[in-house]
Amino acid sequence: MRTEGDLERFFERLAAKWHEVPASRLERTSTRVLVSATDEDALAAWERARADTSDGIRGLRLRGWFHAVYGPWAAGKKILEVGPGLGIDGVALACAGATMTFVDVSSTNLELVLRVFSLKGLGRPESLHLQRVRQLDELATDYDAVMAFGSLHHIPADTGRPEFEALARRLKPGGRFIMHAYPFQRWIDEGQLPFDRWGEKTDGAGTPWAEWYDADKLIEQLRPTVFASVLYCEYRDGAMNCIDLIKVDGVPGLQQPAAGASAIARAIDVAALSVQPGWRAVATVDGSGSVLVTTPEEPWAYAATVPVHVDRIPADHTRGVVRVRATVRGGRVGFGIPAGNGAAFVTEEYLARDRHEHEQECFLEFDLAANPAALMIVRNASPSAGRSQVVVHSLDLFSL
Repeated sequence: MRTEGDLERFFERLAAKWHEVPASRLERTSTRVLVSATDEDALAAWERARADTSDGIRGLRLRGWFHAVYGPWAAGKKILEVGPGLGIDGVALACAGATMTFVDVSSTNLELVLRVFSLKGLGRPESLHLQRVRQLDELATDYDAVMAFGSLHHIPADTGRPEFEALARRLKPGGRFIMHAYPFQRWIDEGQLPFDRWGEKTDGAGTPWAEWYDADKLIEQLRPTVFASVLYCEYRDGAMNCIDLIKVDGVPGLQQPAAGASAIARAIDVAALSVQPGWRAVATVDGSGSVLVTTPEEPWAYAATVPVHVDRIPADHTRGVVRVRATVRGGRVGFGIPAGNGAAFVTEEYLARDRHEHEQECFLEFDLAANPAALMIVRNASPSAGRSQVVVHSLDLFSL
């Protein structure tokens, strides 16, 4: 089991590397050198780096797009940035009206950022030289956003979990966790190297680690705090991605649909999932009680159905929720409840094969006024011909 000591020793390794920060599209510089420069020279070097990575059409593809999208949102927000480098993004957000706090394992990075803020008349932001993960708990818990532009993916996920969890606690309900990292497909394209070797391929000699992230992986990394995805996009021709999550905990209307709902006991029996005649599908119960469903090859073809006892929902309740827990082994599957007349689905959700091959869940919400049928259908939701396969672990009915 990884300990806080393991993480703090890794902080030392990161600090030895990450005083070297991007200064242009192709070059890096060391803040250990820049902090020794005169104010005039330091600010001139900073301005050259900002212009090269932010201005014009070329800059728009690197940092500029983020400033254009998030600048208007940042006004009046309290933002914690982890690993600010030269502080180019932090300055842009501060100029847009945000109150900034900076955390970095490199003391010279912070020294330079504070100096640039002063030279540009932006005041003195709060800062924290991170050497021990418990230092993060000294920070406030009312931040509107935690942002990490290419920093947190350089920590092994298992070692860095305490840091992710501590950062999640810094956010107010509804706060955003915005992380820029390397996409899964880039890791595939570059040879699926072990992460301790991939770092040197992506960021040069002395880089101790680089790990891919997507939205699902980041959500898992931030548990037990619950987050949901707001935005995922890739830029720089797939070299980088932006993962934008919202903190669900404590936000009315963003809680999982089953939260606070009444469970309807024995309303759905997962073992009753079965294939109807002519559907060319297979449903098999395994030793754990889960059901493996293999769909037909045709897109949208029905694969299996199971009774749902909507008649057991109390008369004073108006909504039902079916919680599906499943592992998709191939393709993409849909779970839906049709209308009583069979003309359309009153609710349908989809799950696709997960790169981590772990259990996923989705929620089928419906109004009783929509006259739902007393059954759920599993079907192939793959956009191209080919069988999909899903292991359905559990099905539960709730009402509100």
